[in-house]
Amino acid sequence: MKYVLTGSFQYDLGIYGLKKILDFFEEEYETDGEYYIKVNKKPEEILELIILKLVYQKTPV
Repeated sequence: MKYVLTGSFQYDLGIYGLKKILDFFEEEYETDGEYYIKVNKKPEEILELIILKLVYQKTPV
């Protein structure tokens, strides 16, 4: 899936959050460094990463 910045604050912030999660799990994605990221994952796989990140943040060390 390819996510492109649109100028919509909420949507673009969601893309930024997705990028942070992909970086956290060291997942590969394609980007031009400014306007888009392309992820070779299904939406449900992306959702699994988001849930794992939330669980990780809530787990005491």
